[in-house]
Amino acid sequence: MICGVECSRAKPHPEPYLEGLKAIGAVTPELVDRCVAFEDSPTGAMAAVRAGIATVGILTAQPAAALYDVGASLCVKDFAAGELLEAISGEDSLFL
Repeated sequence: MICGVECSRAKPHPEPYLEGLKAIGAVTPELVDRCVAFEDSPTGAMAAVRAGIATVGILTAQPAAALYDVGASLCVKDFAAGELLEAISGEDSLFL
């Protein structure tokens, strides 16, 4: 886990996500392509997108349009959403 105080720049800057990628060893484009971020705020989603990570917007307090506008690939109500499972698995995955 990377906390905001560990970074010199906060979201929407991608630094928190870039540090997280380094921490898990995802240092090549091929490894980054295997990552998915989950965010419920436009600034968080923007940070993930700017870091090159496929991003799922979680619709807690923001409308889908606010998350799609900053680059989210998919927006879902919660982690149990059927469309999320479809999007991350199978040959037609949005995130491969």
